[in-house]
Amino acid sequence: MMTIRQQVLDAIQQLPDEQLTQILPVLRSLQQRQETWSSEASKAYQDWLGADNDVYDQLFNQEVSTRLLGCIFR
Repeated sequence: MMTIRQQVLDAIQQLPDEQLTQILPVLRSLQQRQETWSSEASKAYQDWLGADNDVYDQLFNQEVSTRLLGCIFR
């Protein structure tokens, strides 16, 4: 069974140059969208890890402290 990449490459090899010039902009557009999406996803992840979300760290630390103290003073 051929992978999708193999199928696309096989189809491209069979196309004449005139048709390749028509699909090239589409391929470049898809590539740029992927690069944009990847950078946006990376930025969102970095934002999530940023200082603005320290409230989650504080809540986690409070919960751990509360449970730890509860175990100690039973």
